[in-house]
Amino acid sequence: MNDDEKNKKAILGVYEELKGLLVAIESKNSWFDDNGFSAHANLIIERVPIVCPEIEDVATYRIRPEHINDRGNIVKPIPAKAKLNSIIGRLKGLYGLDTPTKNDGNTFIQNQSQNQSQFLNFALELQEKIISEIPKYAEGTKERSFLEKLKSALPTIKSATDILSKALRIGADFGLDPATIHKLLGL
Repeated sequence: MNDDEKNKKAILGVYEELKGLLVAIESKNSWFDDNGFSAHANLIIERVPIVCPEIEDVATYRIRPEHINDRGNIVKPIPAKAKLNSIIGRLKGLYGLDTPTKNDGNTFIQNQSQNQSQFLNFALELQEKIISEIPKYAEGTKERSFLEKLKSALPTIKSATDILSKALRIGADFGLDPATIHKLLGL
């Protein structure tokens, strides 16, 4: 086996490990990091520049759990999934990984993965929008309360339809009409 083949195998190994991490958190809302998931994930992420010299800085891809009181650290899945999808996509783009040579029945899975990636990007953009809008409204106003409650519900949302449904339901709870919700979220 020549050096190119060894390097390609090493790259593919890291790539598959990252995909495995992503699968492990697909159905999670959030969880305590007492099993060392983030440390394990970060060890794999730190191996990327060793086998892939084109990717030098991996600091932005590291999984950073949040400290929650004395109970330990919690990992939030939306940022973790986005970071993993980002580095996986970068590897895929640089090295042409996962490029099917024929239709082997994985088209549905690939489309589902692309849709999920687009949803995660949308959810992250929405979260950033909500965070930027909250300070614009006084404490205790129904607009601010709506934004805060929707922000806290984001980790449990699994689809764009779910976002819309929750936004309308929470908005109705605070007496907001759909036009106001639209304005608040910038949709």
